[in-house]
Amino acid sequence: MKLTHRISKQSLYTSLILVFPTYLYAGSYIISALMLFIMSAFQLSLGSNELNAVFQFVFDLILILFTVVVLRNELKEQFVDLKNRGFYKIASYAVMGLPLLYLGSFLGNIISALCSGGSTQSVNQTQIETLAAQVPVLMIVSVTIFAPILEESLFRLVLFTGSYPVNRWFAYLVSGGLFGFLHVFSSVFAGNFKEIFMVFPYLLMGFGLCYVYEKADNIYASMLTHGIMNFISIMLILS
Repeated sequence: MKLTHRISKQSLYTSLILVFPTYLYAGSYIISALMLFIMSAFQLSLGSNELNAVFQFVFDLILILFTVVVLRNELKEQFVDLKNRGFYKIASYAVMGLPLLYLGSFLGNIISALCSGGSTQSVNQTQIETLAAQVPVLMIVSVTIFAPILEESLFRLVLFTGSYPVNRWFAYLVSGGLFGFLHVFSSVFAGNFKEIFMVFPYLLMGFGLCYVYEKADNIYASMLTHGIMNFISIMLILS
């Protein structure tokens, strides 16, 4: 089991310098500013949550297109590999990875509960449930298509592939660790320091997605695993 794919220095540095800061930090300010401007200029009666979901949806779509352009050579190379090896072969790795992710989520929730005194619900999960009830169609597309493509491109294709030649375990730590922290950092930086204990389910799932990518040696396997798990989760929320 060894990851054979590599990422060019140009793609790596462009992603780290431009795409990641926009995705992690700058994007939220852009969305908030646009939302406040349009609500004020047009006196919209649309709730702030719904409007925020719309802007996030559009912003994510634009960012995905930008990411695909930046990583076009790497994504094309792995798509050719997908066709050569067959979709069902790659999909089998994706399906086999699902139990691993659920196990990671289960163990992570136990650790979070022990560390936080019983709480296992992150602010991120609460926000998803709230928006799913208000704008279900947008949320289904966002969590089952947009999030897997964008997050796997950045955290697995860029970070994991980019750091893998240094050391395999270092790559797991960088990719899985930052993937976990991504889901809680905004609340932690806002002063909700207890939210840091909610990192464990995402951290372990991040490690699981790294393993799926490495085992399949194809980024589309981890995208598919990520998408299937998110689809099941959003359907449970809406049911």
